[in-house]
Amino acid sequence: MGQILFDSEDPSISIARCTKYFLRSESDKERKGQMNNTAFVEGMVYFNKSWLLYYVTGEANIGVAVSYDSL
Repeated sequence: MGQILFDSEDPSISIARCTKYFLRSESDKERKGQMNNTAFVEGMVYFNKSWLLYYVTGEANIGVAVSYDSL
């Protein structure tokens, strides 16, 4: 999964894009499914001083990546 920044006035304009993925599949369970080698970010929530990033892999599995706030 990567990131892209769009212009707030004209969202058809791409301002910047990550050159490296910030999240990758690590296991066969994450890479295989109804649609192999596919992942979709579904949502991100800040909860109890942590960022929770929910994603779907292979169109069959749901995962959550956690980033703890250092504050």
